[in-house]
This record gives sequence, C-alpha cells and structure tokens, in this order.
Amino acid sequence: VYLLSKHLVNPRFASYLIDAAFEIIEIYGKEIGKSSAFDLAMKHLKDILTNQITIQRSLMELEGMLQLVSTSSKCKNL
Repeated sequence: VYLLSKHLVNPRFASYLIDAAFEIIEIYGKEIGKSSAFDLAMKHLKDILTNQITIQRSLMELEGMLQLVSTSSKCKNL
C-alpha cells in the first residue's frame, strides 16, 4: 500500500495506479478495523486517491475548455 501511495502522485503512473488502488481497496476493504497500521495506510491511500481523482477531473475540464477555445479560434480564422 505504501509503494502504491508513493507513486500514485506521479503523472506517468497515475492512470494505471488509480485502477490498482481501487482493486486493492476492494480486495482488502474487509480487513479494515483489524490493524491500526493497516487502517492508517488505507486511509492515506484513500486520501491520495481522492486527491488524484479531483486533479484528473480538473485536468479533463481544462482540456475541454482548451479544445473549445482552439476550435473557436480556428473557426474565426476561416
């Protein structure tokens, strides 16, 4: 979980590791509550994952806005 949390913020790996993080949470979610160290690691992973998803959504919105501006400027140049 630590290795996944560490590299989840790296843009080169984020898209792959987000899927892996969801799988880990789904598989090991039933283990929450049995160990405080594990609970802390899973909470840390969840927090990073939530942050990365927010960033990915923001980037997708920005990409859509940039495409709109680019298309608009191309139409004006015709």
